Amino acid sequence: MKFMTLQVPDSSYEFFKELMAKLNVKISADDNMVISEEQKELVRERIKTSKPENLLDIDIALSQIKFDEEV
Repeated sequence: MKFMTLQVPDSSYEFFKELMAKLNVKISADDNMVISEEQKELVRERIKTSKPENLLDIDIALSQIKFDEEV
């Protein structure tokens, strides 16, 4: 079984859910996901204090990721 994360426009969300149901695809939607202010502030602080020399280009980072075929 494969798992995916998708972003569906609000205007197409109901259609997408109906389509997945007709295709017998199980979906798990977390419409109520909440990110606490504490978590947001932690990320904001890390962004402020990050040093450019410690950052890695996204293309380089992605090229270094190894994926297991048996996921």
